[in-house]
Amino acid sequence: MRKAVRVTTPAHSTMSNSIADLMPLTVAGISLAVGMLAIARVLAPALDAWTDAHGLLISAAVIAAIFACFTLALFAAHRRVPVPA
Repeated sequence: MRKAVRVTTPAHSTMSNSIADLMPLTVAGISLAVGMLAIARVLAPALDAWTDAHGLLISAAVIAAIFACFTLALFAAHRRVPVPA
């Protein structure tokens, strides 16, 4: 009778899965936020003027949010999780 062999996934596969799980949520959340901002600009002329004046700041915030979530996913992927025997 053969003994069952347990196969574990390599670390890079786990890292890829962690990043693949978090990044779509990040992109979806930022897309919703940008869409709500676009609707708010139409409804509030004062907000429209403010966003025109601070467009670079808004763009930098979006890039920073994506970078922060990617970094968080990398840290989560490198976290050691014990594999039950």
